[in-house]
Amino acid sequence: MTMCYNAQADEGVHDGTAIHHLPGVPSAEQIAKEGVDLVRMNALLLAKVEELTLYSVGQEKINQQQQAQLDEQQYKIDQLEKLVHQLLEKK
Repeated sequence: MTMCYNAQADEGVHDGTAIHHLPGVPSAEQIAKEGVDLVRMNALLLAKVEELTLYSVGQEKINQQQQAQLDEQQYKIDQLEKLVHQLLEKK
């Protein structure tokens, strides 16, 4: 069985605002009052694990891009420093 989930970006999760549980997941209070369907909960938790995994992979890709950009900027800074030193030595 293949399951596919759409990772839904909830800004509240990412921006640090107060969220007491994952979006789409019943709260502990709600579970205590209403009980829990274990099959549904397992599918829901699996979906959340997949969403977090995909988010993590996306963050790693962004980190790699940022590192490449930093490396390029450092190279340019080093080249500029060399040129400055050469210009100062000619004076």
